[in-house]
Amino acid sequence: MPKEPRLLMPKFLAAARGQECFLQIHGVCDHGTETTVAAHSEQYCHGHCRGKKAHDIFIIYACVNCHDWIDGRRYDISKDERTALFNSQWPWFIAWAVREGLLKC
Repeated sequence: MPKEPRLLMPKFLAAARGQECFLQIHGVCDHGTETTVAAHSEQYCHGHCRGKKAHDIFIIYACVNCHDWIDGRRYDISKDERTALFNSQWPWFIAWAVREGLLKC
């Protein structure tokens, strides 16, 4: 079976700079735009596995603190909680990215 190529979208990833955090986790988010990065999903169904990031379409723009939360760093949050938050916010993020012209259908 051929290996599936990783979907690379460098412009979409770079567009995170200067954007607001899309997660805005209460008590975690710094609400600034200077630390916003593209936070990749950690789900296998999105292409994530050990040593490999998910496909670039499966991201959400997050401040450094919310990125640490969603990746399970510095916060004691279960993978199920992190997955549920990503899955609940990702469709809204994609719709926003299309409206803003960051993604084209």
